Amino acid sequence: MLFGKYMRVETVKDIESIDGKPDILFIGDPGCPYFLQDINKVIEFLEFSKSLNMDLHYISPKLTNNDFDLEYQKLKLLMAYNVRITINDYGMLHNIRHSIKKESKVYIGNTLTKSIRDLVWSSVFFRDEKHTAIDYLSRNNYTDSIKIKFIKDCGISGIEVFVDSMSEDGLEYVISNGLEVIGYCGYKIAAISRICPCLHIHQRSYGYECQTLCKKPYTIKAADKASELYPELILAGSVLYYENKQKTYDISKYSVIVEMII
Repeated sequence: MLFGKYMRVETVKDIESIDGKPDILFIGDPGCPYFLQDINKVIEFLEFSKSLNMDLHYISPKLTNNDFDLEYQKLKLLMAYNVRITINDYGMLHNIRHSIKKESKVYIGNTLTKSIRDLVWSSVFFRDEKHTAIDYLSRNNYTDSIKIKFIKDCGISGIEVFVDSMSEDGLEYVISNGLEVIGYCGYKIAAISRICPCLHIHQRSYGYECQTLCKKPYTIKAADKASELYPELILAGSVLYYENKQKTYDISKYSVIVEMII
């Protein structure tokens, strides 16, 4: 098993600051198409990571029509550099599947694989369910032969999930079909907005250099009764995260364990 770290890298200094160099550095963003758009920056991070004996893994976000073509060309170039890639957009998977080669390492992102258990309010769904139903609903979206055949036909190497011991039974099926599983620990994604909350908070419009608004995450607390249901949320760009309190997991189920630094 390999060890990875995910962080929103903006400069080489961010990479230098990482404590305990991982086997794989995960960069990019699962939800914001405006973060790390510059391909030259990604190549710079690739070369610098190599100098520190780290592989680079780029996370491609959910996309808008305006950003699709630019991201498509970027992903094709990164595959030519043998950079590991995660896709969080089915439209992108559809378009790029013919460019995925046998040696490419391309994964389905955890925004597409998440189970009901990953939802902030999953305890409400499970409150009156039997254990067998909870076990089934906790499984990731790819505990399904048709979906697995589809992504294997596309050349996909594996899937990403949020580490959770209650969801691990479903991983056996994925692994038995020859796919890798990358497990993320530390946080889970609560929601992704196509309209950037950071721009809304600062009353800015698109076209503004929005990266300056989300260099540091925002802490969001639910008001009144909602605070009993919702945990403290962390907003980074257009993605809301919450703490994944799962501390134990079966390491044999994962090819890579990724620590998320938000």
